Amino acid sequence: MKKRNVESIVFLVLLFIGIIAGCGKKEETGNQLPKCHITYPSDGQEIVKGETVNILADASDSDGSITEVGFFIDNSKKGSFQDAPYHYNWETGNDTLGHHSIKVIASDNNGGNTQDEISVVLISGGGCIAPEAAFSANPTEGEAPLTVAFTDMSTNNPISWHWDFGDGSSGTQQNTTHIYNDEGNYTVQLIVSNGNCADTLTVSGYITVINAGCPDTVTDIDGNKYATTQIGSQCWMAENLKTTKYKNGTAIPYVAGDDNWVSLTSGAYVWPDNNISFKDSYGALYNGYAVFDPNGLCPEGWHIPTSDDWDALVTTIGGIYQGGKLKSCRQVNTPMGGDCNTNEHPRWEDGYTTWGYYGTDNYGFAGLPAGYRNYYTGVLYAPGNNEYWWSTKMVGDHVRTPALNFSLNEFILTTTGMTNGNSVRCIKD
Repeated sequence: MKKRNVESIVFLVLLFIGIIAGCGKKEETGNQLPKCHITYPSDGQEIVKGETVNILADASDSDGSITEVGFFIDNSKKGSFQDAPYHYNWETGNDTLGHHSIKVIASDNNGGNTQDEISVVLISGGGCIAPEAAFSANPTEGEAPLTVAFTDMSTNNPISWHWDFGDGSSGTQQNTTHIYNDEGNYTVQLIVSNGNCADTLTVSGYITVINAGCPDTVTDIDGNKYATTQIGSQCWMAENLKTTKYKNGTAIPYVAGDDNWVSLTSGAYVWPDNNISFKDSYGALYNGYAVFDPNGLCPEGWHIPTSDDWDALVTTIGGIYQGGKLKSCRQVNTPMGGDCNTNEHPRWEDGYTTWGYYGTDNYGFAGLPAGYRNYYTGVLYAPGNNEYWWSTKMVGDHVRTPALNFSLNEFILTTTGMTNGNSVRCIKD
């Protein structure tokens, strides 16, 4: 019993001595990691977008040397330095508003590294770098309609554009074109923005548009020359079109036979009553396919009247019951007398003796009855009684067709099929 107690006491004494010896023994250690700390900016700091931020960091190593200090913005490495002072200039102009991370990683000569990371907030404010608005235009003057090409020449990286062309129209493309249809001097404004700050350039009276008015004559691709007339704000041909070619020089087929005509699905023309002697007095009769052909019927700078063009003409003359003002005065038994009272073509049949209607040609439009070709039968109706003109407005599978009649004073608004043979009056763009 005494022997066991002695052994226990000895074991405890030896254990205590071992513990004391272990605590007093110096531990052998490996590489000491470097230290690094971002000293500017501070965590959570607000920075005005557009400013240049000088990011500063301290780095040291107690048992070696610093070999690199790397700078990261949103985990993208932007630069690294081997020698103090450690800093990186962050240009914030192209970065988005909101939170961004800044991280610095210090590495030592033994392969150890340590990092420090903060978050900052980019905000808008007076300190941003605004773009500088600038632009050019070509041409800056000319006749209506004038097409102008605008070129952005702004600096400092704008990302959005707003154009004010001065005529009530605007645009948002960087480079754009605009058509000025009316005479005048136009002030142009461009506002550019980089998403945070903006700049505005306004040039007063920059674009000058003149109205060339209505020329005395216009010539088609065949060399036919036509008189013109100004009616209100519109410039009209004062004769029916008689070209045998589209304006690009492509020939238009002449189709004489009735059956061939009604089966057409492409452009064609015929002389009134199939008689070329009526060419100069009444012009040609065209089907609707010729009117809508992309090669174009009217001379350059002129077009087939739209429905709106015809409506504007009717408004100018005082309404649909004033159609006689658009008729040529050349008519059988007209009370106008002189050269107006005639039996010789071109002229209207007698609409005065029975109905009391006759043409007065108040506006120089000189509407004459070329007749027409029926879209269903292909039959030609001789000149003298009716005049049908094409428009560009489709109504189902028909086309809106203004018309005049020898026995009426009305400006008739009807429709005809695509294979009808009607006259064409061109109007200036």
